Amino acid sequence: MSKTLLITDLNKLIVDSGNKKKFLFSELIKLAKEYQNTTLSVTPPASSTTYMGIAIFNLSLLYKITGDKCYLDEAKRWIKTVISYDVWGYSFLVNVDLSASWILFGLSLGYQYLYDSLSDVEKDAVRSKLIKQATIIFEYRKNTYGHGWSTHYFQNHNWINMTGLATVGYVLRPEYDKAQEWIDTCKENFTHVYPNLADDGSDYEGVPYWHYGVLWLLVYADLLKKEEGIDYFQTSKFLQNTFDYKMAQTLPDLRQNINFGDAHDYRSGHSIAIYYKLASEYRNGYAQYLGNYVLANCYDEEQNLSHIKPGIRPEIGLALLWYDELLPEKSLNDYPRFQFLPDLGLLAIKKNTPGASMMLSIKCSKPGGNKQFSLEKEYYKQEVDLLGLSHQHPDNAHYLLIKDNEFYVIDDGYNRIVRMEHHNVITAGDLGCDVEDVSDVYLASMRKRIETGSFSESKYGGEVMLAKTVDEIVFYSCENSGIYHRDALIDSFERTIITPNMEYILIFDKILAQIPHEYKWHFHTDVAPSFTKQGFDIKKNSVLHMHQILPKTCTYLNKIQPIKALYTPQEPNDFHQIDMIDTIICSEKNRAETFLNVLSFSDFKCIDHQGYCEISCQGKKDVLIYEDNDVFKTDAKFAYIKDYQGKAEKRYLYQGTYLFEKNMPEVTIHDEIL
Repeated sequence: MSKTLLITDLNKLIVDSGNKKKFLFSELIKLAKEYQNTTLSVTPPASSTTYMGIAIFNLSLLYKITGDKCYLDEAKRWIKTVISYDVWGYSFLVNVDLSASWILFGLSLGYQYLYDSLSDVEKDAVRSKLIKQATIIFEYRKNTYGHGWSTHYFQNHNWINMTGLATVGYVLRPEYDKAQEWIDTCKENFTHVYPNLADDGSDYEGVPYWHYGVLWLLVYADLLKKEEGIDYFQTSKFLQNTFDYKMAQTLPDLRQNINFGDAHDYRSGHSIAIYYKLASEYRNGYAQYLGNYVLANCYDEEQNLSHIKPGIRPEIGLALLWYDELLPEKSLNDYPRFQFLPDLGLLAIKKNTPGASMMLSIKCSKPGGNKQFSLEKEYYKQEVDLLGLSHQHPDNAHYLLIKDNEFYVIDDGYNRIVRMEHHNVITAGDLGCDVEDVSDVYLASMRKRIETGSFSESKYGGEVMLAKTVDEIVFYSCENSGIYHRDALIDSFERTIITPNMEYILIFDKILAQIPHEYKWHFHTDVAPSFTKQGFDIKKNSVLHMHQILPKTCTYLNKIQPIKALYTPQEPNDFHQIDMIDTIICSEKNRAETFLNVLSFSDFKCIDHQGYCEISCQGKKDVLIYEDNDVFKTDAKFAYIKDYQGKAEKRYLYQGTYLFEKNMPEVTIHDEIL
């Protein structure tokens, strides 16, 4: 068998592994030594076995490059073990999900790479096992078509399982007639994947699942380009832009990530294989820089602290294949500090000065992202369940705040029994979404509305109304009334965030319902607050001041939110557990309420006047006009004046046309209509 999938030029790879790619090759050698010291279970392990497939690939690749018999013998040891198992996987979707697919990928490539060094008996044993397991997963996909991972085209399970099946199809095509049907099925599947993913490259499942899933989108695209001449790298806007998503959720230290969605931890997001492939395909020097940085600075750290297995290090074989040694790096110091990705309504702002980095991120969109949600209706007509949202949380209008790479305002992370109140949002009393305490809040809530005839596609979900940066001032405004429990009868909820170069963060919320509620404004941390006359402080390495301005009459509650969830049903002893401290500002019972709060790590003062608020910070005074008043007249939803000194030389108005101050002196005024 002369073909070698994924290897473009074996002779060049052999030469480069000894010089230009030696730093990657040496890491692959280290990993092989760990494989040699690994005791393999003689019976199917009571855990995920994804690591076994990628181990076979890495060892077989090493033998292909070096011809060293020790790697051949080790690869055979792993192969013999895995084909002896009667099942692949444990407890959940055995033989038809991730463990089986990772093994299909690695074992089929091992079979191909080692073909000339296998005996006829060994070839027959491996081929038979590949055919048996591939047939099982192919039949399962056919029998469940329209439900579950078979048509969850936006979710990692679909990408991984179909890539595993495609790989074994290409390997066995020369000697097994039905392999072409597997190939064709996978090819058809991915016509629903690449064109339909978010054009901005965002992934609603969160950064760790971006790492876990996008790797396989790249593997399949690489296979298809080389085997079929179909190039999704050139046609998929998602692939073209997805590095931007990763950077939008990467902290300034380049080690940690924002943990929206089902994020196992603040790690689990790096993949040098992904970075190098995106770098080589799109001549992206930023991706090249990040891949090199991670390998040099936090490669083992990422592996050891990550809760997604098998982790970053077993991907080293793919990184070796995909690294383009001729592509120059481009420093991430030049990367944009303001990013907005419209499909998720995702905003990320960074301020990175020596010894004082900050980051803020917030998101709001339709469930699963705007593009996916818009497609769901057409697929539903074909009896195809497109939405697989179990890794998304009800986190519209929810934000996170980081200083010096330490989280001050936090997320619940990997949590499978979720509620709206687990996030930094407003609830209507104790009412969040229609259905809560499940792993798929949005989908369960939609189904309940459909059952009762009260579902409106156009009204369900959130929307970003404004995302703009002007003069280093960031304005973000989102509407999210459609997500709330029907019984809450919420007519509108708009959250606005304004931050002038991260000097402070102003959070301005207006909510209106048909019935009165005691509204609750949730603020989650991992340390207890210290209450002050104006609000409270969060004390860590720095002090975050939370100044509460509106409502003027309110009460405070402190609540411990315990979070515990299994990372995978295949490993019941490995779980995520944190205690979030929820500081809640409770309003009086009203139909309409306004919450106005300011966050800052610097000393500042806030003075509220009826209808407008003055904020003094770092020797300057800014003004937010939030309703018509006796001093400032406006028809705007809000107006903001930066560096106000008795005159308004520049004013920022949102959904308004005029603003004036009584007795204002004659000045040249510039209005920025947002």
